[in-house]
Amino acid sequence: MCDAGSIRHAVRYITINDGKALDDCSKSFPNVTQLTIDFYRIACSTLFTSNALGRTISVTHLKKLLIDRYYLTFNEIADVLLYIPNIDTLGIKGISTTAKEISTLRKSEKFLLVSEQNKVKNVIISNYLLMTIKMLIDLCPELQHLSFNTFHKSFIEIVRYLLSKNTRKFSDISSFSLRKFPLDNKLMEKVKTIVQSKKHIDDYSLKVLQNEFYLWWS
Repeated sequence: MCDAGSIRHAVRYITINDGKALDDCSKSFPNVTQLTIDFYRIACSTLFTSNALGRTISVTHLKKLLIDRYYLTFNEIADVLLYIPNIDTLGIKGISTTAKEISTLRKSEKFLLVSEQNKVKNVIISNYLLMTIKMLIDLCPELQHLSFNTFHKSFIEIVRYLLSKNTRKFSDISSFSLRKFPLDNKLMEKVKTIVQSKKHIDDYSLKVLQNEFYLWWS
């Protein structure tokens, strides 16, 4: 029979439904690699710098973080990536930002530090604009894959940006997927036309699997 300590060490995935629950938690789960925040908005920076979270899990072991209930600002995302430096997958509902916030953050030491140290390779996002996708790519230079949970009117504009020659010079991104896309061939044909117009793209693969649209290119 496994004792309680062995069970806690075997836990790899935790969902936090109530921020206050951390204050009351006397147990630690040192080998957790995936954390889901599943409650409505609190001060994100406070959560990720609280002693309670650090007592409950080892933040350096975390590889996947999902925050699906509320929008983050880029400053909050930067705080999260500073506090949890080893995550490779970040899932967020969306980003609430302004051009002023982006401009200010770009000029800060925080931006330089976060962009140099974070290891994010996959981002899952539900609501997005071209402005936010551009900033995400700059903030996470090792980003390789974007997963869009919903179709947005700016999607085609974003595709053009992702496939542009300049983006490829300064970014590792080489694939994206789109869930819940319109069930017709028009979207695929638009994307295919864009890809084929890019002479610097040597190879690509475009397919639909279980109602999810994928594009990979090199």
